[in-house]
Amino acid sequence: MRLQAPLRKRARPLVVGRAQLAAALAWSLLVAPALASAPLASESEPAEASPQPASRQQRLQQSLLLIKAMPDARPKALLLLELVDTCLVGFCGMEPGPLLDQALRIIKDEKDPEQRVNDLIRVARTYGRLEQPQQAEQVLADAQRQALLLHTDATEEERIRRARLLLRISLAQEVIDGSGATSDLLAESRALLKQPTGPEPFPFQERPARVELGVGAGGNSFTDTSIRADLSVDLYKQWPRQDAYLDGLFALDYDSSRSVVNGRPIGIATLIYRRHLSSKWNLFYDHLLAVNSTGFAVADDDEDLSAVSSSLVGAGLNLWRGGHPGSFLDLQLGIGLRYQYEYVDFQRLKDKLGADLSLILVGRELPIGGSKLAILFGGGSYLDDWNDGFALLDTTIDIPLSRRWSWSNSLVLRYQTDTVIKQNPNLSSVFSSRFTFKFTP
Repeated sequence: MRLQAPLRKRARPLVVGRAQLAAALAWSLLVAPALASAPLASESEPAEASPQPASRQQRLQQSLLLIKAMPDARPKALLLLELVDTCLVGFCGMEPGPLLDQALRIIKDEKDPEQRVNDLIRVARTYGRLEQPQQAEQVLADAQRQALLLHTDATEEERIRRARLLLRISLAQEVIDGSGATSDLLAESRALLKQPTGPEPFPFQERPARVELGVGAGGNSFTDTSIRADLSVDLYKQWPRQDAYLDGLFALDYDSSRSVVNGRPIGIATLIYRRHLSSKWNLFYDHLLAVNSTGFAVADDDEDLSAVSSSLVGAGLNLWRGGHPGSFLDLQLGIGLRYQYEYVDFQRLKDKLGADLSLILVGRELPIGGSKLAILFGGGSYLDDWNDGFALLDTTIDIPLSRRWSWSNSLVLRYQTDTVIKQNPNLSSVFSSRFTFKFTP
């Protein structure tokens, strides 16, 4: 008979669900340590409510206040555009249209013309995203009108920059209305990029007038005080077969040591008009006017008056041309009328009008590194008095310091056979240097 050991009752396993396990872990990791470290309610200070984070609308309102407080105009306009982009992505609690209008007003007053055009293109695109196509087209048309006035030279760099602007306007136009109006801009951009470098072919391309206004000032004070203020004008206008160039400097020279009139007006202006017969030959009209100009006056006193006026017509030969016809070096032979008036020490020493024959070498915007040289070198004589002749060299080199500021240095050498005043030397020289700030519309 086999004996069996009594059977032991096997323990039932404990079954734990996933949810119970997760709850236990959360208790052990988060709640239990917090309870262990927390002071008793009787020992702790009254609990303070934790600050709630600002809403998206509040944060954007605060951003707008910071943008409005910024002193610089262009960063303010760009940040307003960023804020409008943010409002277009999601709700911001403010109307993006007025923000964009404010940015546009700031951008219209920007001084840098290329920067202004690029920013106007961006504003036009944003108006299109706001579903305001009429306003978008108006802003883009303004950008295109201003872009056509920029980078008009035929140099490779100028052509590329102009093509880039026109291409940006074309792409913006596609986004706004998707019309075929961009084909002309695309064609012009393509033509600019395919144009060969070098002088512009004849007949030339008509371009808007270029006007530069400059101001300069200088002076000194010791026993006497002298002050001089200058206003310079540089204008160039090109048509397909003709162009006109005006260069003028007008000044008021004050000297406290003068006994009669302390202020002395000074002016010198050169006008050149050319009618191009070909890329090499042209007919020209030149006019020179100088009043109390240091390079032409025979004396420099408060009661003295010196005036020279010369008009010439003739034929010119182009010796060199830069990227556009306004950058040139011409040799001119002409005949005309010359008038000279000298009133010195209350006496009229010269008052002469007569026919004049002159040979002139004239150049404008001749590149010397990053600087530009203007030159007028020539000589002539009265036809009825070959003993009354002159030779003149007038050079000015303009060294740019920034887009607006430049350092101008001028040298004038003048030889006269008739010095009017016997003790005057036949050869006179004048050097001047000034800093100029240019206003370019």
